[in-house]
Amino acid sequence: MKDLLILGIGNPYISDDGVGIHVTRRLQRTISDPRVECKEFCNSGFDAISLLDGYQSVIVIDAAKTGKVPKGQYQILSHHELTALAYPYSLHTFGFLSAIQLGSILSLPLPSSITVFAIEVSNTEIFGEECSPEVASAVPLITQSVLEHIKKMIPDINLLQEEIIYPKSNFEYEIKPLCNI
Repeated sequence: MKDLLILGIGNPYISDDGVGIHVTRRLQRTISDPRVECKEFCNSGFDAISLLDGYQSVIVIDAAKTGKVPKGQYQILSHHELTALAYPYSLHTFGFLSAIQLGSILSLPLPSSITVFAIEVSNTEIFGEECSPEVASAVPLITQSVLEHIKKMIPDINLLQEEIIYPKSNFEYEIKPLCNI
């Protein structure tokens, strides 16, 4: 059993909806530890049930439209706190949260801890691989925050590099050192 799954959820081809995938890809380039696995998820909720099997803890990174925080900011929620945001059960809206709830009802083996980084977004209907400016500019900070959260869970985590790549524009990158890690 692995210690931690980092799961980026979303569609990277629908603007802000792909923010969880973008953050997870940055983390995957940074973390080099056999106890931690980074995965992308853009399928139906039914597929999530088997994906969670074998992990003690899961960190989910996903876009959210709550209206509670400005675009580009995030909230850290437990999967229990997300229940209030869930839609009624329907095969047409069966997403990740519904899969967790179904797995619990069926007594399937689920991780003991599921933490969600819910990133406030606006553009989830526009096709494009780039997030809106407010969301895109927040990706490095969110990546850093997730890393700090992971360090609390696994203090001796192995990092592949001591830097995160920050986008200057769509095709240029600059390197800046990580802070507080």
